[in-house]
Amino acid sequence: MKAAGIKDTITVFAEPLSPPIIDPSIKVIKRETLLGAWQNFIFALKQTLIEQPNADAILYVQDDCILLPDAISSFQKIAWPTRTTGLISLYTSQAYNGLPQNAVSLLKPERTLMGACAFVISRQAAYHLVARGLERGWRGHPKQKMADPATKKCIDGFTAEALRELGYDIYLFSPSLARHIGEASALGHGTDLKSKQESARNALIYRHTRPYTYPPSKVRLPEGTTGKGLPITAIIPVAGESSDLIQTCITSLLTDSSDLDIRIVVIANGVPQKTLQTIKNTLDSVYSRTLLILNEENEGFTKACNQGLRTLAQFQSHALLLNSDCRLAPNALRTLYNSINNPSFKLAAINPLTMDDGMCSLKHTQLRFDAGIKAIPTHPIDLKDMSFRVHRTTIKPTTSLPFFCTLLNYDALDQIGLLHQAEEFESGLGVDDEWCHRAISHDWNIGIHYGAFADHDHHETFKRLDLNRKQLQRKCLPLLSQIKANKKEDDVSLS
Repeated sequence: MKAAGIKDTITVFAEPLSPPIIDPSIKVIKRETLLGAWQNFIFALKQTLIEQPNADAILYVQDDCILLPDAISSFQKIAWPTRTTGLISLYTSQAYNGLPQNAVSLLKPERTLMGACAFVISRQAAYHLVARGLERGWRGHPKQKMADPATKKCIDGFTAEALRELGYDIYLFSPSLARHIGEASALGHGTDLKSKQESARNALIYRHTRPYTYPPSKVRLPEGTTGKGLPITAIIPVAGESSDLIQTCITSLLTDSSDLDIRIVVIANGVPQKTLQTIKNTLDSVYSRTLLILNEENEGFTKACNQGLRTLAQFQSHALLLNSDCRLAPNALRTLYNSINNPSFKLAAINPLTMDDGMCSLKHTQLRFDAGIKAIPTHPIDLKDMSFRVHRTTIKPTTSLPFFCTLLNYDALDQIGLLHQAEEFESGLGVDDEWCHRAISHDWNIGIHYGAFADHDHHETFKRLDLNRKQLQRKCLPLLSQIKANKKEDDVSLS
């Protein structure tokens, strides 16, 4: 490592039977008990984050890995690719076939990380990875059975799975800037490729085979920041065959919003391969600042929204929870954005008017009267006409909102936390009421803006997924009633 150009602090986290290190310039932390590769890795990251509070990134190197002499200089010549990049691997396994070898370049693997031998992880990503690993109680084994945790590894599989779930990208160098000389790797993981791929695949589907739950947790944001004037992250969960909806949804989102700083996160919730490809093509053609998070199975609306919300810890923005079966009228997003940035309103969440069957619908006589609209709009909805007709600046206070096109305040999310991830709320029904209940208990306001409109095809997603909406409502109501009856926030728990 020194020959490769490492000049910063080198710390060795040694297991009990490790040979002694006599170099006085190297800090050695000796474990009292055998932790195993995974647990040693997670606790090493956690300890480094505490002891190095000013470090922007952490270089992790396995003891059986050799960095090439030009590794550090090659790494420093290439800028950090994107704001969503969480990890750059200096080691590139032979499992990645067909990579260019004539020049040093960064490449983005499709699915996982083959070999966690040497990589640089950003401080923010390391922080979230530690929280994720400890939160899930994961011991380093991709399958359900829990053997002795000291014998389990698979650092590469779980690291890749967790970072992608949190919204981070992974890049690797080609050609490799490091060599793995361990017996199992045979100088490049080439001889053990089949089992490595199987291990990575199991790690990717681990959250499906052994589901986990946890109480609502805060979106951890840098201290001293404020949500005023921040950009917007539009979070769009997509499930089933929805390729025909997503393009219309995103196009309407960007209509007359060119002056807003918008980032789009689409969570593909177990969509068919054909639909997935259509979504990718749509994102590439419609807008450049997009992030696609893949779930191999349908995790439900709530889990998908939380996956998108966790990216706010890195990007610091308000969050627009947007259903794929929703179209915004011109200037609707700008209207919501101006309101949520007004500190005198102290809005945690705000919705536009719509024409579905919910509480924000213009089908309600009183709401239509307050908004100054005489007749019920007829289908098909003319969004430009509705943008002209809804022109008032009034915000109607309310105690809850349906999260179909909801702008959430960055500061409120920091204080209140993510959506409640109970099994009863996985479809999205009831979880919006619970979050609004928490917001109001923290002295935030909830509102419907009479000057914004969005056309919401209320039951389209449930129809396409063949879900019984009334049955799902009956499933969530007992827990929702119990939560609202409790006065203490600590009672809202899944443990």
